[in-house]
Amino acid sequence: METRSGDVVSLQAGMFEAITNLDSADFKLEGEQAFQVKNENDTEVLLEVLPASGTDYVAMKFYPGWNVEIVKAVKQNVVLTADERANLKYGF
Repeated sequence: METRSGDVVSLQAGMFEAITNLDSADFKLEGEQAFQVKNENDTEVLLEVLPASGTDYVAMKFYPGWNVEIVKAVKQNVVLTADERANLKYGF
């Protein structure tokens, strides 16, 4: 499925894995593949993300569960606790 801007989107994630190393580096997939973020924490978290069609990071709240935003990267985040970072997943 494509958005009006021509980006490919999925209505559900066919796979997901942990977002890793946010304490030391930005999280990106090879080839700048886009993905969705799942927040498995009990409360929302504030993340800086690179939108799928963007060139600048923006700060966004990610609520518990799957979030609809399609992103290319999550900026390094040392503000979240190690447990909060461990509860973030990506999927596509």
